[in-house]
Amino acid sequence: NDFIIRVWNDACETNQKRVIMLSSIGVQRRDSMPFPILNACGVLDAKAAGEKSIIDSARLGGYSYTIIRPGQLFGGPYDNNYYLGTIFELDKDAATQDVVFGKGDELLGDTLRTTLAEVTAQICEGDF
Repeated sequence: NDFIIRVWNDACETNQKRVIMLSSIGVQRRDSMPFPILNACGVLDAKAAGEKSIIDSARLGGYSYTIIRPGQLFGGPYDNNYYLGTIFELDKDAATQDVVFGKGDELLGDTLRTTLAEVTAQICEGDF
């Protein structure tokens, strides 16, 4: 997408401290089940290419980066009417907000949207 490339290039001209990318589990395991199914249309391939671009740019630009790879999102809002979990508001225990950190792409599991938002905000506010 030309717009995204243009915005990214414009952002790279400013003094950056850190870039945060919201990606997905399975990006580095696209050949292991169940990720080939999830990558049928190339979504994980595209995210892997995006991750690589950010890593390369951060190294060249001398700024840090964080890549967040959440599992399947659950919890409201319920505005995606094409996903059965949304249509029927099938939530897991929304009170469960445990966070598990790992390096690379080795974890499995689902992610509560509000927890993901909190983790992302903490990374934005932190001085890593």
